[in-house]
Amino acid sequence: GNLDKALDEMTAAVEIDPKRANSYFMRAAGYDAKKNYDKAIADLDTAIGLNDADADFYLLRGRVYARKNDFDKALADMNKKVELDPKGINGYSSRGELYRKRKEYDLSIADYTKITELDDRNTNAYVDRGWVYVLKDDLDKAAPDFDNALKLQNNNALALVGRGVVKSRQGEPTDGSADLALAKRLEPGVFDEIRKLGVK
Repeated sequence: GNLDKALDEMTAAVEIDPKRANSYFMRAAGYDAKKNYDKAIADLDTAIGLNDADADFYLLRGRVYARKNDFDKALADMNKKVELDPKGINGYSSRGELYRKRKEYDLSIADYTKITELDDRNTNAYVDRGWVYVLKDDLDKAAPDFDNALKLQNNNALALVGRGVVKSRQGEPTDGSADLALAKRLEPGVFDEIRKLGVK
């Protein structure tokens, strides 16, 4: 459909000006969307060969490597993104997620903390860090992160589930029921998202 048409247009752009790094980057994003990861990486390798100073090229290649479960190459690219763009929140959030998948929880927490230092109203950073604390079984630190997220965005389903889980684990099993029920009403698939984080 539309994605194929866009890929055809990007291929035409690459053929017209084969030295333009951004055309390869745009086509790589299209290949990534189609889950054609090897072609995406090949285009990103070319883009980086033409312009090795664009942090977003490394970020996208790192994300594609992560989707291929090649976490070491993903991490190298995300480190490069952060080095080239130390104020770019998307580098820390992607690397924080990768560290979580690698079960390197303290490094994940450090990246989400950096986001809160760059932008103390970033709801996702509090939610993401809160869930890493849950994975570490550090509920005393998870609770304020979910509270902060809900102050910023009171209908955030992931934060409501987090607060509900913390309440249930710290008190009676039913203490978090209201939060969990509300989260499910707001976002019916929310529990599947939580399971993908590795939370039991």
